[in-house]
Amino acid sequence: MPNIQINFKEAATSTIQSGSRGIVALILKDTVLTNTAITMNTINDMPSTLSAYNQDQITKTFLGNVNPPQEVIAYIEPSTETDYSAGMTYFETTTWDYLAVPGIDAADATTVGNWIIGLRNNMNMRVKAVLPNTALNSEGIINLCATSFIVGATTYSTQDYCARIAGLIAGTPLTMSCTYTILPEVTDVQPHLTTTQLTQAVTAGELVLVNDGVKCKIYEGVNSLTTTTVAKGADYQKIKLVDIMDKVYSDLTMTIADNYVGKYPDDYNYYK
Repeated sequence: MPNIQINFKEAATSTIQSGSRGIVALILKDTVLTNTAITMNTINDMPSTLSAYNQDQITKTFLGNVNPPQEVIAYIEPSTETDYSAGMTYFETTTWDYLAVPGIDAADATTVGNWIIGLRNNMNMRVKAVLPNTALNSEGIINLCATSFIVGATTYSTQDYCARIAGLIAGTPLTMSCTYTILPEVTDVQPHLTTTQLTQAVTAGELVLVNDGVKCKIYEGVNSLTTTTVAKGADYQKIKLVDIMDKVYSDLTMTIADNYVGKYPDDYNYYK
């Protein structure tokens, strides 16, 4: 069908020209604007009533890389909530690419990670999450591994730097990898890893930063997938390549749904 091919080519061209990998989703907890989703196209759209912590997390998300993310959507849960189920339910019904949950603990990170895997495997949502020290052996999980990130006089935990990494990946053009991307605001990262330890980290599916003595940068753009198969080879371990495959899948699915399903008879004889 010519119109399907044309629309798919237009979607691919638009993706390349936009230079961004997409939309970052955040689940935040606060005492204001609760049970609300806030869509922000620029940092200027950020509500000033949010807590200082949440404003800092959104600001870090918008730092991006070559570009800022196309959009940041923050779902605000009440600070009294004991889990992230409301935010997860909301994000099952909207479009986004990368998720981060600032301040999340280890148990909840595993729960959110398994939810992401379920969205990819069972709901055809090609989404990913940046989670702290969470090894789930999936191309949909970016396992950010560190003990702390030092930014000037402030020390951040890994849980508090996942939003920054999600925004960085989302702001990296599909024509580039996030490997060796410098985080100019980071003055140090702990622990310092030897060359052998860096190689072991990559093999274990860990996204780590390295301090080269002058600057801190991402060592290699890998996700948490460590078990490769015939269906999912080594390419699935690379953040950039998974982003490209996910974008192709999503564009094809949308193009066929919009331009084919229900538009043509489901009858072989019609096409003879």
